[in-house]
Amino acid sequence: MRILCAGDLHIGRSASRLFGNVEPRSVSAAAAWTRIVDTAIARRVDLVALSGDLVDKDNAYFEAIGPLEAGVRRLGEAGIPTVAVAGNHDWSVLPELGRALPAEYCRLLGADGKWERHLVVAASGERLYVDGWSFRAEHVRENPMHTYALGPADAPVLGLLHTDLGATASSYAGTAMHDLHRHPVQMWLLGHIHTPGIRSTQGAPVVLYPGSPQALDPGEPGVHGAWVVQMSPAGVTHIELVPLASARYERLAVDVTGAATTDELRQRLTAAVRSAGQTAAGTSSPLRHLSLRVDVVGSTPLHRTVARQVAAMADDLSLAVQDVAVCVERVEVRTRPAYDLAQLAKGPEDAVAVLAQLIQELEVGRPLDERPELARLVRAVPEALVTAKPYRGLPDLPGEFDDAALCTELASQATLLLDELLLQKETAQ
Repeated sequence: MRILCAGDLHIGRSASRLFGNVEPRSVSAAAAWTRIVDTAIARRVDLVALSGDLVDKDNAYFEAIGPLEAGVRRLGEAGIPTVAVAGNHDWSVLPELGRALPAEYCRLLGADGKWERHLVVAASGERLYVDGWSFRAEHVRENPMHTYALGPADAPVLGLLHTDLGATASSYAGTAMHDLHRHPVQMWLLGHIHTPGIRSTQGAPVVLYPGSPQALDPGEPGVHGAWVVQMSPAGVTHIELVPLASARYERLAVDVTGAATTDELRQRLTAAVRSAGQTAAGTSSPLRHLSLRVDVVGSTPLHRTVARQVAAMADDLSLAVQDVAVCVERVEVRTRPAYDLAQLAKGPEDAVAVLAQLIQELEVGRPLDERPELARLVRAVPEALVTAKPYRGLPDLPGEFDDAALCTELASQATLLLDELLLQKETAQ
């Protein structure tokens, strides 16, 4: 059975932090819902499953109910039923949708906060049970899995739940991964988290957060869309993310190491932004807007003036790449002075030379056990952190620290200190 999976539509909202000539409807959640319906019909799926927060709160009801109802009706007329659960945003709205449409078109599960099982039979005769639970209020502090007792079934089971996975103390129906794994369910489709991804481990049921199909702000980076899942009596046999978002957000690091002139700096930045646009345009045909947060990094003799040189990027740089409008939403500069670490390490025995020598040692790939003096220094850091006054009483410091991670972090902090010392020297001259 082919299932199109989606959730967290938040109809009533549109993508934000975009610049230039943006037509609001084109980047709206409602438009993304239309693309979901089109995809379901084009791919001839057997079922559309929605994991809650389809509407962005009650104040979006009048904007959302028309497109949502029209889409479900289109699906139903194409022979594709829709099953859904309500989340913390739409708990009071979705029951009205269920009452407005024929039962064979749309089924809202668990509307009273009690688990409900629904049988779906495809045109091919394939059978699937959908177990669902819905929010009955905006905040639900109990774990809904504590009342899940529907048991085994004679066909595959898809679990449908809006939940804050991994946060059992959450006010949004928090659950733990082991709650999901201990039941005879072949796949869990979850809502609430807007970042898409498969969260299951090998040998366990598939746990999927479809994420928001239309990325809505820079906090939702990457490819967004809907997922098409193939299920059989053996479980999930295929899963695919179908990109459907018209707007996308990414973080872009641009290394300007060695850039010696303002022209070269600008060329590197522009080329990197253009390349990011080309990459994004190749992943999704509906994509029309790409918003970038640019981190300028590296070592350059222009480090003192980089911030001034790139300050206009966020205001002025806008490129058109294969029908995608690319803009820079924010620029952060983290460059450092251009220096030869090996040469600094050979200098007079001052703080600069000591730090340069330490950074070189930390960046060597040999195991710490082969360098006992450095090992003592590195491994003393966790204890120093735990016992240092500002950190006393913290309950969640890890009990074990990885050598490689410690070396990387210490090298990073030593580099920041070295940069500051060199800047002070340069300023004093």
